[in-house]
Amino acid sequence: VDLADNDEAPGQTTIWVSENYFDVMSVNLTAGRRFDGNDSAASEDVVIIADDFAQQLWPQESPLGKRILATINNEERSLVVVGTIAPIVQENTTAPQFYLPSLYRPITQDMPANLYLVAKHRPNADMSELAQAVRMAGVRADRSVAIEEFGPWFVQTRDADTLLLLSETFALAAFLLASIGVYS
Repeated sequence: VDLADNDEAPGQTTIWVSENYFDVMSVNLTAGRRFDGNDSAASEDVVIIADDFAQQLWPQESPLGKRILATINNEERSLVVVGTIAPIVQENTTAPQFYLPSLYRPITQDMPANLYLVAKHRPNADMSELAQAVRMAGVRADRSVAIEEFGPWFVQTRDADTLLLLSETFALAAFLLASIGVYS
């Protein structure tokens, strides 16, 4: 995107996700592809963005294959857009003024300083039992990985009013994968 000297670049939030993140969150891609095993630290830096952000950057054009220059962890990175999704409100609020477009990056290419484990749980699951199971799995995987907070995270697509719940099975699988990645 070419911006005039007095224009400010659009704000964004970077979110590192696993290959199955969009499946777990029940969010379909609107164009392009998901992250896969070929997206590694040795491959080209890729990104998935929200449709509204893509239209802001490239009105009436396909964003697939376009590059975004982003500052991630105080480092400028050139990212290739490989997919788009419906916008997701990542915060625990539905207030539109808190929405920032998100750049989704594969966790296999970068390792953020902090990780969030997002997973589905059964609607009638006991959250205290789930918290204990996740903490025990974390200790078994790597004692140096601290689980500081545990609680529900309500995620909503901007186009839908339904809130998605999180599941124990995916929580343990995602946590173990993240722990193995941190341990490596």
